[in-house]
Amino acid sequence: MLITFTITFADKFFSGVDNEKAKDVANFIIENDVHTSIFFIVVGFVVGVICLIGFIAACCSCAQLLKMYAIALTIAVIIQAIAVGVVFGIPRFYLSAIERSLEKGLKRYNPNTEEGKSSANVWDHIMKVN
Repeated sequence: MLITFTITFADKFFSGVDNEKAKDVANFIIENDVHTSIFFIVVGFVVGVICLIGFIAACCSCAQLLKMYAIALTIAVIIQAIAVGVVFGIPRFYLSAIERSLEKGLKRYNPNTEEGKSSANVWDHIMKVN
């Protein structure tokens, strides 16, 4: 049932997206903002490992593993609180990184070349939305 819902939702969500435009957006992200993508992949992997530890600890009733899981969750909450404090404490911290990435892509804006096509599609979409 969950898989059917996911497939139905994905079809509706991605129905208006052309494959070429999706590839162009992916290329734009890879060319201009690799560090952010890698960061989110690593964070997702770490969260997955922590969830797996918690699952195994709960299923096996292992007290020591549950303690490790509780410590890992505590550390994650502390890191998250620090990250939120940095991002919201410095008003333009994250926005300036996004602006730098978009400005870098704007310099390559040229829908007639293969190199500038991804930047052109991203910027055209931004201008349509705004």
